[in-house]
Amino acid sequence: MTVNIFGREYPIKYTIAAENAIAERAGGLENLNAAMEKEGAAGRMDILAAMLAALISGGVARAKLDARLAGDEYTGPEAVPLDDIQALTVAELTDLSGAITAAIKEGSAVTVELQPQKKRTPRPSK
Repeated sequence: MTVNIFGREYPIKYTIAAENAIAERAGGLENLNAAMEKEGAAGRMDILAAMLAALISGGVARAKLDARLAGDEYTGPEAVPLDDIQALTVAELTDLSGAITAAIKEGSAVTVELQPQKKRTPRPSK
């Protein structure tokens, strides 16, 4: 998944490092709503900006790892620092909030595969 910022595509990924950065800023996803309510409008934008910066950093780190494991050279963009993310307008950042939510959902989805039950053979009756 990518987001377009300043006319350039950046990968975003909800990695462990991104989760840790979000936890530092907002106390983790489980406390995100409470943190945003507590902070007010300006604080909400700061939290959203920090989340986006963390997700981009995670996306770039993951893309670099994928390239290295494939024996390729990473040719994508570098992560956007938080200070640069804060140069977005409120409208631009708000427009990106759907991508932020989608990246978090994608990165935290858990897939469980179950094996089919073995057929039980009935016991012979006496």
